[in-house]
Amino acid sequence: MVHDDLRVEWILQRVIAGFDLYDRPECLEELLNRGDGQEEEKMIRYLNLVSEEESPSCLLFFKAIREEEIEVKIPVEKTKDEDVSDPESKTWSRSEAEITSTAEDAEEEEEEEEESCYRTEVQVVYHLELHVAVNSYPERFLKSTVFYFIRNTKETIVEPLDMTEANILMPRLFDIGMHSGHPLLVLQNKLANVYLPMLMMHQMKVTGAGYQSQAASPQQNSVEGADKSPVKSTIRIPIRDELLNRTHKYLGLINTSLQHLQIQDDFTLDIPELELKPEVDVLLSTNAEMIETLEQCVMNWQTQITVFIEEQQNKKPQAPGPMAEIAFWQERASILCALSEQLKEPMVKKIMLEMTKADAAIVQTLEGTVAELNKYRVESDDNLRFLSTLERHFMNLATGSHFGVILETIPPLMDSLQIVWIISRHYNTNERMLPLMERIAWQLCERVSQVVDVSTIFKEKREMAKSMARDAKQVLDQWKTSYFVVRAEIEESGRGARWEFDRKRLFERTDYMASICQDLYNVLQVLVEFYNIFGPELKGVTRDQKRIDEVLHRVDALVLPIEEVRFNPFDMSNKSSWKTIMRDFDSTAQAIEAEAIGGQHY
Repeated sequence: MVHDDLRVEWILQRVIAGFDLYDRPECLEELLNRGDGQEEEKMIRYLNLVSEEESPSCLLFFKAIREEEIEVKIPVEKTKDEDVSDPESKTWSRSEAEITSTAEDAEEEEEEEEESCYRTEVQVVYHLELHVAVNSYPERFLKSTVFYFIRNTKETIVEPLDMTEANILMPRLFDIGMHSGHPLLVLQNKLANVYLPMLMMHQMKVTGAGYQSQAASPQQNSVEGADKSPVKSTIRIPIRDELLNRTHKYLGLINTSLQHLQIQDDFTLDIPELELKPEVDVLLSTNAEMIETLEQCVMNWQTQITVFIEEQQNKKPQAPGPMAEIAFWQERASILCALSEQLKEPMVKKIMLEMTKADAAIVQTLEGTVAELNKYRVESDDNLRFLSTLERHFMNLATGSHFGVILETIPPLMDSLQIVWIISRHYNTNERMLPLMERIAWQLCERVSQVVDVSTIFKEKREMAKSMARDAKQVLDQWKTSYFVVRAEIEESGRGARWEFDRKRLFERTDYMASICQDLYNVLQVLVEFYNIFGPELKGVTRDQKRIDEVLHRVDALVLPIEEVRFNPFDMSNKSSWKTIMRDFDSTAQAIEAEAIGGQHY
């Protein structure tokens, strides 16, 4: 059934597709007819709304299951009476009144027999229902699947002429989406997997990784300066950086909240609800059953905490970057703190007091496990405190708008690592500091590979591309240089242990990627030199311009093998393949150069 209002029909079609209700049309009919059409009227008011407010207007559809108990008659097998009267022994001489009375009795007996052939059962029937809300999220639907429409216009949504026009116009007026599950999990997934990558890519596109302003020629700057304020363009990059930083922090808060919820669901000490009298000695001497219950309770705590500590020790950070290290210790600190707080509850203390009188050995074993738990909790808090001093630097590495921000960040970051190495009680060993530095090196390599794309770098303006390759190499070189500067300072000061980390793990990949960036810079420099040689000046004085165009075409083709590589040049496993491409480039470039020298009489 097509709705009279094509706007409503268009929305309902999306809801049917989103919830896969093609074979359940009765759900929509029930929704539209519910409450004498109140739900339908709610949708129409939403579409007709004219709003002066900046806040968005949202229409939400929820899919829910409603349970209903109904009585159902179940047929049962009828048991026949074996004692059947002989019809021949019956006397048929009856009065008319007797015959009438007998017929009525037979009907009643037949109805009773029919009723006795069934038994009544209560069964649960499940009904699929749709519900609608505008600008509100009912609590009972927090875990239901929701399909939403967010208006992006303040004006009334005009009814289209037909569905063809509706399919063109309506999608422009709404942001449409769907999600299911816990709201915090939905928000976490969308922030981490959609909005943060989108913000970062948008930032890199708008800023050109910080190179667009450098690539503009003086003439372009003078023209653009008349239309656009230079102050505006200079303040936008820090604003975007701050937005990314705050979004990362907000995601961290969401993760922490989810961790607390997980603790409540997954790990809670089994604390019995007992009424312990203050007279401990009397209790111990008269209530053996109570003592046995408490002993079992304490042993269960011992097992729970031991298993929990083992699980935490086996966990690893979930991502390769340095921010994952902070998230890891945030999670562990939150979980251990929550568990420690459970052990401070009055009932736990009372049970421990009772059991100390009854069986000190059990309590001592538990206290040893609790002491180990507290040791790990203190370690987590200490690590998180020191890592928090590095968080801003880590953010700059991950979200800095251009390589200049990263270059400025690396020296103070290395100085902060030195302080952590000297002061921290846990990040003062190779086992802890080396993996953290490896994560920093990974982040630097990741940023370089995001910005320097061999398939597109030669399509950029040549000076901008050269700056990009040069600065990327400087970032990777700065990482190694700053490390050795701080290492020398530690040795000279005599404070703390020397940095004797595995240099292969710290610098092998960064050095290799720096060499790739140097190769790209050299290629760009060769192109610039060729274009200068075979430029307009040579064309103006030569007789064979066609010959020059042919040479320029060969120069353009020099980079095609690089642009069309089917592997990642920054991956060390492709080292030999990259060297082959570079050798081919050098030999071809030398051939063109020899031809240019030999053909100076063009």
